[in-house]
Amino acid sequence: EGQDGPMWLHPGLRLVGHLQGKARGVLNGAFYTVLSVCDTTVLVLCELTRKELELPMDFVKSKLRLGYAITQASCQGSTLRGRIRVYTHPRFTRRHLYVCMSRATSARMVEIC
Repeated sequence: EGQDGPMWLHPGLRLVGHLQGKARGVLNGAFYTVLSVCDTTVLVLCELTRKELELPMDFVKSKLRLGYAITQASCQGSTLRGRIRVYTHPRFTRRHLYVCMSRATSARMVEIC
């Protein structure tokens, strides 16, 4: 059970760091791929530094979030690889659109819903 609710950890799952600064080698906003899951630890690969980190389960629950469900506010300053799907709402503005579009590596990789 993470901060955002239940989360099933499995090899191949992509997570994103969500913390102030750096702790245990985990960086805020960096993406991590789960390599293996044990009862008390999780082995992850940092996509930015290419280092493997063995992290306690409690740390993972509190400092890592699901990588496919990040918010616009948490993606600022990041380059997102792969397809980006943007869900609009009644208060969606050009400013929101600009931030979303500037995170992608190409215009073809952005999908507005």
